[in-house]
Amino acid sequence: EVRSRFALQHPELHGAPELLLNRQFQAQHPELHDAAKQWLRERKSGFADLQPTATHRLGPWLAQRGWLRRIYTQNVDGLDLHPSLGVDPEKVVECHGALRDASEVLYGDALPARFFACLDQDFPVHPGPSALPPVDLVLVLGTSLQVAPFCAVPNLAPASAARVLVNRNLQDCLINAWSPAPPDGPYGSTGPA
Repeated sequence: EVRSRFALQHPELHGAPELLLNRQFQAQHPELHDAAKQWLRERKSGFADLQPTATHRLGPWLAQRGWLRRIYTQNVDGLDLHPSLGVDPEKVVECHGALRDASEVLYGDALPARFFACLDQDFPVHPGPSALPPVDLVLVLGTSLQVAPFCAVPNLAPASAARVLVNRNLQDCLINAWSPAPPDGPYGSTGPA
């Protein structure tokens, strides 16, 4: 939809539609600022009818059993806080804001202070006597881990913590712009030729 609506006037959006949500790109093209805001408002009205998926229901299920520390989400649809889930809002960190209250974070914006405050609580560098027990499991669901600083969150857990990654295309998750390039290609040496 971004391509069909905006790429004719801004061809660079054809190959990278996410630029529409980039603060620097909007600054270079001020006429896009209001158009992008209107487009987001239109998206917001469509979110009212969305319902949580089985993945959204997993967090509250874990919370009911006392197994959930926190949900960190990059989604701006607000479904992790859908009223039907009954999840405590303190358990959810909307890292990129939410359309429901116009708090969405564009590329180039600072993340909300709450994101960093919760990281400090959940993954303390120097845990004190009142610190929570260390995280022992990190579930990463439906992200390719390409956007910083969010992509670093799983690495903040202690080395002893298990990490489970679920994504449609695992290849998207194995390397990002901050990964060192192995000398023998993106996945290392494949053995003798």
